[in-house]
Order: sequence, then structure tokens, then C-alpha cells
Amino acid sequence: MDATQFPLFQTATRFTIYQNPGETLFVPSGWWHQVHNIGDTISINHNWCNGSNLGLILESLCSDLKEVEHEIEHLKEDMEGEEWIETCQRLLLANSGWDWSTIWLLCKTVEDRVQRQLKTHGGVEDEEAGRVQGQARRTPVFPPPPPELQPPLELTLRRVGAVFDHIQQDKSASWFLEHLKQIDMGEIESQASVNFAPPK
Repeated sequence: MDATQFPLFQTATRFTIYQNPGETLFVPSGWWHQVHNIGDTISINHNWCNGSNLGLILESLCSDLKEVEHEIEHLKEDMEGEEWIETCQRLLLANSGWDWSTIWLLCKTVEDRVQRQLKTHGGVEDEEAGRVQGQARRTPVFPPPPPELQPPLELTLRRVGAVFDHIQQDKSASWFLEHLKQIDMGEIESQASVNFAPPK
């Protein structure tokens, strides 16, 4: 570790964990970690997102997009503006597994679910509200935590709204969603009042 670049590294609190077969380790967002495999190992990693780290998810997508744009910048002058946007989004999706439409649809799904919860008593969906096209919703494999342990629904809506605001203000993102993905962005009303600033 470069002590000049990371002067506080030596004073950071560290944890050493020996993970045995069949055990799962949860690493919180933003925690640096290093893995050393002692023997033959099969490791399955899963990244997650929810209302608490949505700002970081947006930052990550913006960072990945900047990397794509930088890598193919030499091709930009030979492309029309719309072709450039489409190409960058296609490469972003192939490289990172998402593009503007995936994060938009994720947030829209969360917003719809929260709106349904707000219409029910105590913010908990009842069986009727959980029906989709007349069919009962399947019981989730991992049930959500009880309402008292979840962040306030209004806070989740504001965080989702901040992502919507960012995308709507980004001309290439909004063009991509409206013209290539046929997503009606006009149905979203801004609810953003959370302070996180994705890279410009």
C-alpha cells in the first residue's frame, strides 16, 4: 500500500476473518477488503443495491460510462451524436451489466412498490395490494425486514427521485431513454431532496 497516497491506511481499524465452507460474509458498501484464498476455493460474490446506497450506484454507473467514453473517444468524430450515445450505452451494458434504462427501470419498480405501500395501512402491502394481474404475489425467498427496521418510505422516494432528476437533466441519458427505449419520462414527478452529487 502506498503510504503517500493513503496516509491513513496504517491507522485504519482492520478485521481479519477466516471464512469457512458454507459461510456467507457481508461487506458493507464502501468498505475496502482483500481476500486471500488459503486453499482450493469457489467464491460466489453478489453486489446489492437498495435505497441506502442508491447514490453510490448512480455514481458507479456514471464512472463506468466515463471510462467507456474515454476508451472509444478516438471514434467519436466519425459518429453522429445519436450513434455515439447508443454505442456508449451498448458498451456500458456489455461491460458493466447496466445502462441508463436498467437503473431507470430499477428505480421505477422501487417507486411503484413504495407508492403501493404508502397507500396501505402502516406502509405494509396487504395480500390484495400485492396481486399482479389477478395472481397472488409469490412469497419472497428472503422476506423484507419488518417496517420498523426499514428506512422511511418517503426517504426512499426522495432517493429514487434524485436519480430520476439526474437522468432527466442529462441530455444524452434522457434522449437514450425516450428515443431508443421508448420510456415515457414525463410520468415521473421530481421528489428529490437528498444531497448526493454524481460525477458530472
